[in-house]
Amino acid sequence: MLSVAKQYQDQGLEDFLEEVALVSENESSDTEDKSKGSITLMTLHSAKGLEFKTVFMVGLEETILPHSRAHYDQKDMEEERRLCYVGMTRAREVLYLLHASSRILYGGVQHNPPSRFLSEMSDSTNLVSSAEFSMGEYNLTPQQQKNSDEPRYVPELSEGDEVSHQIFGKGVVLDLVGDNATIYFKGKGTKKLDISFAPIEKLG
Repeated sequence: MLSVAKQYQDQGLEDFLEEVALVSENESSDTEDKSKGSITLMTLHSAKGLEFKTVFMVGLEETILPHSRAHYDQKDMEEERRLCYVGMTRAREVLYLLHASSRILYGGVQHNPPSRFLSEMSDSTNLVSSAEFSMGEYNLTPQQQKNSDEPRYVPELSEGDEVSHQIFGKGVVLDLVGDNATIYFKGKGTKKLDISFAPIEKLG
């Protein structure tokens, strides 16, 4: 810094700033030239503040985006929704939203439904479903096959029902709108959960 300050001591601050701007512009141009024809892979969090001509968002499936943990808390679900919006708005011209009918995850095959965020989009959005295709076979162990084919258990609940949650323990249903239940858990407080995904069992 001292050597740079001495270099521009006689020329003044304006000349220094002009030179810095030119260097920055040239570096930016070189970076753009090198990035042409390449793909940048990043997380949604690291994409904040950036923009690209074309964006591919993959994994728009329940338990991925939104993450499975978000099904237990409405605030977490809203955060996942904001994160999805951040990803979508990184595209200047073209945006591809992708989900798979099945995927290998955590050592087993999962069949997750499309993300709820897709159904929340405007009717004017052009959503296209591609033909199903296979990338080959994957041999599962008997336990993996059992887990992947096991249907989801969705309890039939009403207000006032007592339930048991694998993490929060015993609770009482305070309100129910569709699959979204507001449940009070003793010592844990009130939680808003999606009963189609939350590990809940009806008691009694």
